[in-house]
Amino acid sequence: MTLFVFNPEHDIALASGLHHFTAPRAGRQLRHDLGFLPAIWALKGDAVLVDDINLAEQKALKSNIANEGVWVTPKTVGQYLKQQNGHIEIRPWGWDAPLVSELSRMGCSSNLLPNDRQLEDIRQMSHRDWANEHLLRELHNIPGLIGQAWAVTGIKEIENVLTSEESFVVKAPWSSSGRGVRTIAGSLTDGMRGWIEHVIAQQGCIMLEPYYQKVMDLGLEFMISDDGKAQEEGLSLFDTTKGAYTGNRIDREEDKEKVVCQFITVELWQTVKEALAALLEQQLANRYHGRLGIDMMIVETDEGLRLHPCVEMNLRTTMGHVALQLHRRYGLRHHTMQISFDGHYHLSIKEKNEDK
Repeated sequence: MTLFVFNPEHDIALASGLHHFTAPRAGRQLRHDLGFLPAIWALKGDAVLVDDINLAEQKALKSNIANEGVWVTPKTVGQYLKQQNGHIEIRPWGWDAPLVSELSRMGCSSNLLPNDRQLEDIRQMSHRDWANEHLLRELHNIPGLIGQAWAVTGIKEIENVLTSEESFVVKAPWSSSGRGVRTIAGSLTDGMRGWIEHVIAQQGCIMLEPYYQKVMDLGLEFMISDDGKAQEEGLSLFDTTKGAYTGNRIDREEDKEKVVCQFITVELWQTVKEALAALLEQQLANRYHGRLGIDMMIVETDEGLRLHPCVEMNLRTTMGHVALQLHRRYGLRHHTMQISFDGHYHLSIKEKNEDK
């Protein structure tokens, strides 16, 4: 039996470093409005934790998503857990200390939850510099790839590189969906300087990387099994606006890979997939199991198109995993999945007429 929890404020919770944390209003709203999403994985006997069962049913029905399990709320989840006689697994969007505190208050036994050491390990591996050191730098010898980043602990280090005419991107070590990311060129404004100093004071450093001329976003989704195997779940083709996620393509793997291989060779794509799977198994062994995603991009350079194989690692479920499961469970092809906001968040799944 599995209890699914949608906690999209996960990345912000990691950044806080706290055990008790109140997410910003946008994060709470997203969780409230789209809490039904894990129903795409739920089987008979499983449960999906939501704020409001009626709202979850309405939203799921509108998206043509059937919950084969049951809905539970913070008030009823304890009762559900007590009724289960077999093995129980809790599968959240992502594990963090505030979620563990929240589930404990709801009556979840500590033996179903990660301990403090495991939580801190997840937090440290979710730091942008961890993926930079343990994944990106290990791939630099593969021809056809590009990408570098540095962890910077002082504003002077950033000012030193701004003497050139190049643009750079600065990123908070823990941030989500385009938040905590800024582009800089020339000299620092007072506002940018203040923001960078605040991030360094709060999170210990800030990540600095070249500004790349992006051609397209993509990602590779994995599941790390209990025995440490990195199982590739599939390719994610997604869209962003000002760095924030807006939607995914839902299609067969071969159709999505054809899109990617218009820009890079099949051989390079296969090499990168195999190398990343091997690195994940090596670096995450006995430290993490569950879903994760590696965000990538294809960029234009003076030497031609290159693949950036690890813009960031999301040590959690991603919207790419959702798109993959919608294809597997419902057989959707030539569809797009988008999230919109009009005061509330909405999931829409539509057929792409031009791809029929």
